[in-house]
Amino acid sequence: ARHRLQTRLRYQQRKLRCWWASAGELATRYGGFFISLELVLLAVALVSVFSVKEQFGWEFWTLLLVGLLVVGIQLYQLHAFLVQRHDLYSARQLAEQRLHELTQAQGELQRIHDDNLEAEQQAQESSDRYTQLSQALQGDSVEALSRSFFELFAREWQLVQGVLFLGKPSGGIFTQRAGYAYYRADAAQAQFSLGETLTGQVVANGEPLFLEELPSDYRVIVSGLGQAVPNSLYIFPVGDLGQQCCGAVELAFFCKYDAQEQGLMLRFVQEYAHRLLGMPCSGTSEEGGKHGS
Repeated sequence: ARHRLQTRLRYQQRKLRCWWASAGELATRYGGFFISLELVLLAVALVSVFSVKEQFGWEFWTLLLVGLLVVGIQLYQLHAFLVQRHDLYSARQLAEQRLHELTQAQGELQRIHDDNLEAEQQAQESSDRYTQLSQALQGDSVEALSRSFFELFAREWQLVQGVLFLGKPSGGIFTQRAGYAYYRADAAQAQFSLGETLTGQVVANGEPLFLEELPSDYRVIVSGLGQAVPNSLYIFPVGDLGQQCCGAVELAFFCKYDAQEQGLMLRFVQEYAHRLLGMPCSGTSEEGGKHGS
């Protein structure tokens, strides 16, 4: 439909241009001649009236009336031509405006199509990356699976620090079970209660938390380069989203990631949590706790 409308507008535009050229040619070729002739006849008639009006009879007045009639007809035709010219000009402007609007709409549709295509490509790339990460995630114990998880995270997103907290939902105490480049000066900080601290709130609410602004004393990274403070901290619940969970994963980075990357991280964490909670020695249930003890 857009192509047909564009074709029709172009056809009307060419037709208006042809009409405009024909009218201009006729006015140029014959209009000046008739108007000049009428002016001459009118001048002769006026001279006759003031100089030799007594030498003529009814023929003179007839000639004068005919000249005036011809002048009137030509002036009416000139007025009609000017009106038609104005209408054609307005129609051409309207056609050009519609064509411009159609071109803009076509450009907007093309932009939307390109955005959708780019979004589909990004979604496909994210799906392929998730598949590769899920296949590479290996481990038959909490420690081995967590080590594989943190190593894959560090390779994919330059993770600089990570820690896993697990506990029994009925007990309300969650302790550190695994970590990556992680150090706490106070060993008592290696656990928290349900609802306490930001991590405890994430466990209670079952919703991830993305912090982009961190205080200078919130985390300490210990490495061969000394101490540094991360720029962002992402906390993911371990369990079903929107419900009270069995733990949480804290991940610290020196850089920030957009919503698409955060969504891919969440999917990978959910896959990790699904495998983790399926292990009998995870310590997230009464049976698991007895086995772990």
